[in-house]
Amino acid sequence: MEVTAAPVPYVQEIAKALTIVPERYVRPVHEHPILSNSTPLPEIPVIDLSKLLSQDHKEHELERLHYACKEWGFFQGVDSSLVEKVKRGAQGLFDLTMEEKKKFGQREGEAEGYGQLFMVLEEQKLKSGHICFSCSLCHQIRKDGLWIPVKPLPNAFIINLGDMLEVMSNGIYQSIEHGATVNSEKERLSIATFYSTAIDAIICLAPSFVTPKTPAMFKPISVGDYFKGYLAQEICGKYFLVTLTRNQLNSPSLRWLQHSDSFNPYSSW
Repeated sequence: MEVTAAPVPYVQEIAKALTIVPERYVRPVHEHPILSNSTPLPEIPVIDLSKLLSQDHKEHELERLHYACKEWGFFQGVDSSLVEKVKRGAQGLFDLTMEEKKKFGQREGEAEGYGQLFMVLEEQKLKSGHICFSCSLCHQIRKDGLWIPVKPLPNAFIINLGDMLEVMSNGIYQSIEHGATVNSEKERLSIATFYSTAIDAIICLAPSFVTPKTPAMFKPISVGDYFKGYLAQEICGKYFLVTLTRNQLNSPSLRWLQHSDSFNPYSSW
Protein backbone atom coordinates (compact mmCIF):
# COMPACT_ATOMS: atom_id res chain seq x y z
CA MET A 1 0.00 0.00 0.00
CA GLU A 2 1.34 3.40 -0.96
CA VAL A 3 1.55 5.84 1.92
CA THR A 4 1.96 9.60 1.51
CA ALA A 5 2.79 12.01 4.28
CA ALA A 6 3.82 15.62 4.60
CA PRO A 7 7.49 16.03 5.61
CA VAL A 8 8.16 16.58 9.31
CA PRO A 9 11.53 17.32 10.96
CA TYR A 10 12.86 14.58 13.23
CA VAL A 11 11.84 15.41 16.81
CA GLN A 12 15.04 13.94 18.25
CA GLU A 13 17.14 16.34 16.19
CA ILE A 14 14.97 19.37 17.05
CA ALA A 15 15.22 18.59 20.78
CA LYS A 16 19.02 18.81 20.75
CA ALA A 17 18.91 22.59 20.44
CA LEU A 18 15.42 23.24 21.75
CA THR A 19 14.72 26.26 23.95
CA ILE A 20 11.03 26.77 23.12
CA VAL A 21 8.65 24.07 21.91
CA PRO A 22 7.60 24.92 18.31
CA GLU A 23 3.98 26.01 17.99
CA ARG A 24 2.93 23.11 15.77
CA TYR A 25 3.92 20.69 18.53
CA VAL A 26 1.65 22.34 21.10
CA ARG A 27 -2.09 21.79 21.29
CA PRO A 28 -4.17 24.96 21.69
CA VAL A 29 -5.91 25.44 25.02
CA HIS A 30 -9.34 24.43 23.70
CA GLU A 31 -7.89 21.03 22.66
CA HIS A 32 -6.32 20.23 26.03
CA PRO A 33 -7.72 16.94 27.36
CA ILE A 34 -10.35 17.02 30.09
CA LEU A 35 -8.78 14.88 32.80
CA SER A 36 -10.78 12.70 35.12
CA ASN A 37 -10.88 14.08 38.66
CA SER A 38 -12.13 10.85 40.22
CA THR A 39 -10.55 9.98 43.56
CA PRO A 40 -9.17 7.41 43.55
CA LEU A 41 -8.59 7.05 39.83
CA PRO A 42 -10.09 3.97 38.14
CA GLU A 43 -7.80 0.95 38.36
CA ILE A 44 -6.27 0.08 35.00
CA PRO A 45 -6.34 -3.68 34.27
CA VAL A 46 -3.02 -5.52 34.54
CA ILE A 47 -2.60 -8.91 32.82
CA ASP A 48 0.22 -11.35 33.61
CA LEU A 49 1.17 -12.54 30.12
CA SER A 50 3.04 -15.57 31.46
CA LYS A 51 -0.16 -16.88 33.08
CA LEU A 52 -1.86 -16.99 29.68
CA LEU A 53 0.57 -19.79 28.80
CA SER A 54 0.16 -21.62 32.10
CA GLN A 55 -2.27 -24.56 32.31
CA ASP A 56 -2.87 -23.83 36.00
CA HIS A 57 -3.62 -20.11 35.65
CA LYS A 58 -4.74 -19.65 32.02
CA GLU A 59 -8.53 -19.79 32.51
CA HIS A 60 -8.60 -17.19 35.29
CA GLU A 61 -6.24 -14.86 33.42
CA LEU A 62 -8.28 -15.24 30.22
CA GLU A 63 -11.37 -14.10 32.13
CA ARG A 64 -9.49 -11.03 33.31
CA LEU A 65 -8.25 -10.39 29.76
CA HIS A 66 -11.83 -10.64 28.44
CA TYR A 67 -12.97 -8.09 31.04
CA ALA A 68 -10.12 -5.71 30.16
CA CYS A 69 -10.91 -5.87 26.43
CA LYS A 70 -14.67 -5.48 26.93
CA GLU A 71 -14.74 -2.75 29.57
CA TRP A 72 -11.52 -0.88 28.81
CA GLY A 73 -10.03 -1.80 25.44
CA PHE A 74 -6.75 -1.33 27.26
CA PHE A 75 -4.49 -3.12 29.72
CA GLN A 76 -0.89 -3.44 30.86
CA GLY A 77 0.70 -6.78 30.03
CA VAL A 78 3.47 -7.81 32.42
CA ASP A 79 6.51 -9.64 31.01
CA SER A 80 9.67 -8.18 32.54
CA SER A 81 12.34 -10.04 30.54
CA LEU A 82 10.76 -9.34 27.14
CA VAL A 83 10.15 -5.67 27.97
CA GLU A 84 13.82 -5.12 28.76
CA LYS A 85 14.97 -6.81 25.53
CA VAL A 86 12.64 -4.64 23.45
CA LYS A 87 13.74 -1.46 25.23
CA ARG A 88 17.43 -2.21 24.68
CA GLY A 89 16.85 -2.85 20.98
CA ALA A 90 14.86 0.35 20.47
CA GLN A 91 17.26 2.48 22.48
CA GLY A 92 20.12 1.12 20.41
CA LEU A 93 18.43 2.40 17.25
CA PHE A 94 17.65 5.86 18.62
CA ASP A 95 21.20 6.26 19.95
CA LEU A 96 22.62 5.92 16.43
CA THR A 97 23.66 9.03 14.55
CA MET A 98 21.14 10.48 12.13
CA GLU A 99 23.24 9.32 9.20
CA GLU A 100 23.15 5.74 10.50
CA LYS A 101 19.41 5.91 11.17
CA LYS A 102 18.70 7.18 7.66
CA LYS A 103 20.07 3.90 6.33
CA PHE A 104 16.89 2.35 7.75
CA GLY A 105 14.68 5.19 6.49
CA GLN A 106 11.28 4.82 4.88
CA ARG A 107 11.18 4.41 1.13
CA GLU A 108 8.94 6.81 -0.74
CA GLY A 109 5.32 5.67 -0.58
CA GLU A 110 5.96 3.03 2.10
CA ALA A 111 5.22 2.99 5.82
CA GLU A 112 7.99 0.66 6.96
CA GLY A 113 11.29 2.19 8.07
CA TYR A 114 12.64 5.06 10.17
CA GLY A 115 10.46 8.14 9.73
CA GLN A 116 6.90 9.24 10.50
CA LEU A 117 3.27 8.71 9.53
CA PHE A 118 -0.13 10.34 10.01
CA MET A 119 0.86 13.69 8.53
CA VAL A 120 -1.37 14.96 5.72
CA LEU A 121 -1.00 18.74 5.70
CA GLU A 122 2.23 20.73 5.86
CA GLU A 123 1.04 22.85 8.80
CA GLN A 124 -1.08 20.19 10.50
CA LYS A 125 -0.92 20.15 14.27
CA LEU A 126 1.25 17.19 15.18
CA LYS A 127 -0.47 14.43 17.10
CA SER A 128 0.38 10.91 18.23
CA GLY A 129 4.10 10.63 18.99
CA HIS A 130 4.96 14.01 17.45
CA ILE A 131 3.03 16.37 19.71
CA CYS A 132 3.92 17.93 23.04
CA PHE A 133 1.90 19.74 25.63
CA SER A 134 2.74 20.74 29.15
CA CYS A 135 1.65 17.87 31.37
CA SER A 136 3.47 15.67 33.85
CA LEU A 137 1.60 12.48 32.87
CA CYS A 138 3.33 9.84 30.79
CA HIS A 139 0.34 8.11 29.22
CA GLN A 140 -3.40 8.61 29.22
CA ILE A 141 -6.50 6.97 27.78
CA ARG A 142 -9.97 8.30 27.00
CA LYS A 143 -12.82 6.49 28.70
CA ASP A 144 -16.44 7.68 28.81
CA GLY A 145 -15.37 11.03 27.40
CA LEU A 146 -12.70 11.78 30.02
CA TRP A 147 -8.94 11.29 29.94
CA ILE A 148 -7.57 8.99 32.63
CA PRO A 149 -3.85 9.12 33.46
CA VAL A 150 -1.95 5.84 33.27
CA LYS A 151 1.19 5.19 35.24
CA PRO A 152 3.13 2.62 33.20
CA LEU A 153 4.52 -0.32 35.13
CA PRO A 154 8.28 -0.63 34.57
CA ASN A 155 8.02 -4.29 33.50
CA ALA A 156 4.89 -4.13 31.35
CA PHE A 157 3.73 -3.39 27.84
CA ILE A 158 0.91 -0.87 27.43
CA ILE A 159 -1.59 -2.63 25.14
CA ASN A 160 -4.66 -1.10 23.55
CA LEU A 161 -7.17 -2.58 21.13
CA GLY A 162 -7.61 -1.05 17.70
CA ASP A 163 -10.59 -0.28 15.49
CA MET A 164 -10.25 -3.51 13.53
CA LEU A 165 -10.86 -5.64 16.60
CA GLU A 166 -13.86 -3.53 17.57
CA VAL A 167 -15.31 -4.14 14.11
CA MET A 168 -14.60 -7.90 14.17
CA SER A 169 -16.10 -8.29 17.66
CA ASN A 170 -19.21 -6.29 16.70
CA GLY A 171 -18.39 -3.63 19.28
CA ILE A 172 -18.00 -6.05 22.22
CA TYR A 173 -14.27 -5.36 22.45
CA GLN A 174 -13.62 -1.63 22.27
CA SER A 175 -10.81 0.29 20.67
CA ILE A 176 -9.71 3.22 22.80
CA GLU A 177 -8.26 6.67 22.24
CA HIS A 178 -4.88 7.04 23.87
CA GLY A 179 -1.92 9.37 23.95
CA ALA A 180 1.56 9.76 25.34
CA THR A 181 2.65 13.03 26.94
CA VAL A 182 6.01 14.62 27.49
CA ASN A 183 8.08 14.28 30.62
CA SER A 184 9.86 17.55 31.38
CA GLU A 185 12.52 15.82 33.48
CA LYS A 186 13.31 12.58 31.67
CA GLU A 187 13.61 11.35 28.09
CA ARG A 188 10.68 9.14 27.10
CA LEU A 189 11.17 6.04 24.98
CA SER A 190 7.98 4.99 23.19
CA ILE A 191 7.86 1.86 21.04
CA ALA A 192 4.65 1.64 19.02
CA THR A 193 4.05 -1.88 17.71
CA PHE A 194 1.04 -2.79 15.61
CA TYR A 195 -0.50 -6.20 14.96
CA SER A 196 -2.52 -6.16 11.77
CA THR A 197 -3.49 -8.44 8.89
CA ALA A 198 -2.82 -8.71 5.15
CA ILE A 199 -3.45 -5.50 3.22
CA ASP A 200 -5.97 -7.22 0.89
CA ALA A 201 -7.92 -8.88 3.73
CA ILE A 202 -11.48 -7.86 4.54
CA ILE A 203 -12.27 -6.51 8.01
CA CYS A 204 -15.70 -7.83 8.90
CA LEU A 205 -17.71 -9.19 11.79
CA ALA A 206 -17.05 -12.65 13.15
CA PRO A 207 -20.35 -14.54 12.54
CA SER A 208 -20.56 -15.73 16.15
CA PHE A 209 -21.00 -12.12 17.32
CA VAL A 210 -24.09 -11.49 15.18
CA THR A 211 -27.44 -12.54 16.71
CA PRO A 212 -31.03 -11.27 16.58
CA LYS A 213 -30.31 -9.28 19.74
CA THR A 214 -26.91 -8.04 18.50
CA PRO A 215 -27.29 -7.23 14.77
CA ALA A 216 -24.30 -6.31 12.66
CA MET A 217 -23.04 -2.84 13.61
CA PHE A 218 -20.24 -2.30 11.10
CA LYS A 219 -19.89 -2.45 7.34
CA PRO A 220 -17.11 -4.65 5.88
CA ILE A 221 -14.04 -2.84 4.55
CA SER A 222 -10.71 -4.01 3.16
CA VAL A 223 -7.60 -3.37 5.22
CA GLY A 224 -6.18 -1.29 2.37
CA ASP A 225 -9.28 0.92 2.16
CA TYR A 226 -9.34 1.26 5.95
CA PHE A 227 -5.80 2.61 6.05
CA LYS A 228 -6.39 4.87 3.06
CA GLY A 229 -9.41 6.41 4.76
CA TYR A 230 -7.77 6.60 8.17
CA LEU A 231 -4.57 8.21 6.88
CA ALA A 232 -6.24 10.48 4.32
CA GLN A 233 -6.85 13.22 6.85
CA GLU A 234 -5.75 14.55 10.19
CA ILE A 235 -6.35 11.95 12.89
CA CYS A 236 -9.42 12.89 14.91
CA GLY A 237 -10.19 10.36 17.62
CA LYS A 238 -12.56 7.55 16.63
CA TYR A 239 -14.43 9.53 14.00
CA PHE A 240 -13.31 7.31 11.11
CA LEU A 241 -14.72 4.26 12.90
CA VAL A 242 -18.08 6.05 13.09
CA THR A 243 -18.23 6.15 9.27
CA LEU A 244 -18.12 2.34 9.23
CA THR A 245 -21.14 1.88 11.50
CA ARG A 246 -24.49 0.80 10.08
CA ASN A 247 -26.35 2.50 12.93
CA GLN A 248 -24.23 5.44 14.06
CA LEU A 249 -23.16 5.61 17.70
CA ASN A 250 -24.56 2.16 18.54
CA SER A 251 -21.17 0.95 19.77
CA PRO A 252 -20.72 1.25 23.58
CA SER A 253 -17.37 2.95 23.06
CA LEU A 254 -18.90 5.57 20.74
CA ARG A 255 -22.08 6.48 22.64
CA TRP A 256 -20.41 9.22 24.69
CA LEU A 257 -19.88 11.11 21.42
CA GLN A 258 -23.61 11.87 21.28
CA HIS A 259 -23.09 14.34 24.12
CA SER A 260 -19.87 15.85 22.78
CA ASP A 261 -20.25 19.47 21.65
CA SER A 262 -17.52 18.94 19.06
CA PHE A 263 -18.95 15.76 17.54
CA ASN A 264 -19.83 15.84 13.87
CA PRO A 265 -18.95 12.52 12.22
CA TYR A 266 -19.10 14.02 8.73
CA SER A 267 -17.35 17.31 9.40
CA SER A 268 -14.12 16.11 7.76
CA TRP A 269 -15.54 13.86 5.03
